[in-house]
Amino acid sequence: MPNKYKKQLGSRTYRNYSDEQLEKCLNEVKNKIKTQREAARAYGISRRTINYKLKDLHNSKIGRPDIFSTNEEKSFVDHIIVMSNYGFPIDKTDLRHIVKSYLDRIGRKVSVFKNNLPGLSWTANFIKRHKNLSIRLASNIKRTRAAIDKEILENYILNLKETLSGVLPENVYNYDETNLTDNPGQKKVLVKRGSKYPERICNTSKVAISLMMCGNAKGEILPPYVVYKAKGLWEPWTQNGPKNCRYNTSPSGWFDANIFQDWFEKTLLRHLKKNPGKKVVIGDNLSSHLSSYIIDICKKENIYFVCLPPNSTHLTQPLDVAFFHPMKVDWRKILSEWKKV
Repeated sequence: MPNKYKKQLGSRTYRNYSDEQLEKCLNEVKNKIKTQREAARAYGISRRTINYKLKDLHNSKIGRPDIFSTNEEKSFVDHIIVMSNYGFPIDKTDLRHIVKSYLDRIGRKVSVFKNNLPGLSWTANFIKRHKNLSIRLASNIKRTRAAIDKEILENYILNLKETLSGVLPENVYNYDETNLTDNPGQKKVLVKRGSKYPERICNTSKVAISLMMCGNAKGEILPPYVVYKAKGLWEPWTQNGPKNCRYNTSPSGWFDANIFQDWFEKTLLRHLKKNPGKKVVIGDNLSSHLSSYIIDICKKENIYFVCLPPNSTHLTQPLDVAFFHPMKVDWRKILSEWKKV
């Protein structure tokens, strides 16, 4: 399609000079090597422009103002690189939601973004601005293979051993989230031979409550963090819980980036700061949990994250192996007794 907007003959030329030429021109005028008139003829820059620049006027960048500062964009780039190093590379959609999460957290509303979610054009321009980023096809590792692959587990153990070298047990933390339902589960019962679908009367709604637990290698357990599936938090839901337990809600009932950040700041970070030295935090699902804000805090506080191999939690997640299973067994017993009342 031909361009119908054509420059008219005799129209004013616009910035036919480089930044280096402008700087050299201004230096010669400031040092009285040339007058403004002489410099204008020599460099092809209008006297009015030279006069404005000397008075530090009209120095704003051409075009729409930048949405993020240089430091903010650098933090996004650092986040992408860190997540890639953890084995959870970020795609364009992930980047857009990371930016949205950041804007929502600081309470900034960007009018050119719909609901603070950047568009595809902004994402493409962001990648162009940062030459140390590139789009590559990631090799998919089957989850079943990742769970049992000997080499992956060996590399994880070697990395964990190196990371934990010289770290005190009270500075090694392991976290994991799980959910509890109000369904006590199936139970074996005695029935007449030939009955295909035995049933027992038991009120249940299968409502799930997410729970974040964390403890250190010394055996200290942090207060739990509870997330309900709801839009608002009702006061009765926070009563008679464990000491220092924190509560929150989300539409899905699961931990999102903002809730994970609240747990990290209000629960985990407070305990990490109590002891000096290097701290190590072991967990999974880092791609949906870690924000650039948390990564910056970890750098400042000497905190290192170790990611568990995907789908290997039945072998490598201490809380899954030694904590959640017996806890859920007791939880189902409590539910069964409560529903009999």
